[in-house]
Amino acid sequence: MKTPTYKARAEQRQQSMSTLPPDDTSKVKSDAPNKPSKAPNKPPKAPKRRRTQSQSNETTLPGTTGGITDRIELLRRNNPIENTQISIGSLLAQPTNQASASDLDLRFRHSAESVAFASFKTLNPGLWIKGDVINAFVTNILRPKFSNRKVHFFSSYFFSKLLGTGPTGTLPPVYNFHEVRRWGNNLRGNIFGRKELIIPINHCNTHWLCLKASMERKSIGLWDPFGRKESNQLYLNSMKRYLRDKYHDTFPDEDADAWISDWTLSDNSENCPQQTNSFDCGIFSIANMTLLAQNITLSSNSYSENDFQTLDTRKRVAYLLWKASSNHPQPSQAPRPLPDRALPTKRPAPSKPKTSTTTKTTTTSSSSKERNKRRRKSGHHIIAGGTRTRGKISYTDPGPIDQLQTLLNRKRNANSIAIEESSLTETTQRHVPKKRRKPPPT
Repeated sequence: MKTPTYKARAEQRQQSMSTLPPDDTSKVKSDAPNKPSKAPNKPPKAPKRRRTQSQSNETTLPGTTGGITDRIELLRRNNPIENTQISIGSLLAQPTNQASASDLDLRFRHSAESVAFASFKTLNPGLWIKGDVINAFVTNILRPKFSNRKVHFFSSYFFSKLLGTGPTGTLPPVYNFHEVRRWGNNLRGNIFGRKELIIPINHCNTHWLCLKASMERKSIGLWDPFGRKESNQLYLNSMKRYLRDKYHDTFPDEDADAWISDWTLSDNSENCPQQTNSFDCGIFSIANMTLLAQNITLSSNSYSENDFQTLDTRKRVAYLLWKASSNHPQPSQAPRPLPDRALPTKRPAPSKPKTSTTTKTTTTSSSSKERNKRRRKSGHHIIAGGTRTRGKISYTDPGPIDQLQTLLNRKRNANSIAIEESSLTETTQRHVPKKRRKPPPT
């Protein structure tokens, strides 16, 4: 069978187009070679999300399973890079009785709170943490980190002033609002422009706990690692009374009693990790405040007391304070012992030359003789008013008249100058110094 020619195929195509409806030409097949069909369009890739700084600096809490993270990274060990910056163990092991102990105090650029080195050493295991360590952590680490969330922190001196218990918290409590009336006035919108207010509490200088007041929820909560106690109600009621007085002082035209009536008080000490020893209450309070500032609900499984020993949380707190400081103190090296050798003694005085009545003999070293010999050879100058020259005059020396003008600067009368100039001739005899006579041999 013969294959149809190009002309025959064109006629068949024209006949098929004439038999189709005017709008239906999709069934016509082209004799052109088939082109490879394009691959189906793939769905566009989702853009990669950039990890922000807050997402990269997060650690999962050790006791949680729901992926709860901590932006401060408090409950983890110091990594090797951080250990190369500072040896916290060596810094905490420095003695406090040395003269340079004051150079190891932590100072901060944007805060008047400083940490004395003696207080900084209470971060060693088994010691009760002092107040300036906790206040410095609150002021220089937590407060700047969570200022965007409108979370504010007061120091432990707030309740000491409000209740009049003194700096150590041992005096009987007496409520006094005027002692803390101006606290928070430097904030925009006062404390009522913040969402939350977190405060550490030093109870009778023997125990640490913390309190949180939520302006949005109108609630005041307290967390004590030792559990619920009747003494905790004192701080809850005092805080509620303070908020009422502060609201009345800020908005005198509004009803403060009606505003405070909706607030609730709760002692949440049973819903937080519990303490069994007598010295880790400061670490518990630091960890609780860190998590509460991130709006993380505390439970008994958030972390445990054993995590502090396993993760070296005290050294972690010490590193965060050291990193936030402005001076970054370094541990001083121990002085090296002196080698066993005799101490240097003074040189004996040179002995005077012996003199005798008949002849004078001088005992001088060979080096001094050579030095005197070089001085004699290099001396080409004339001593003004001297009897003879100190060396041989060469042809490059100035003439007699120049010598008189430059060297003889003494006052003379006109007659003596005229007599001396008349005695000088054009060629002056060059005088050679007389040779020293050697002493006769003895």
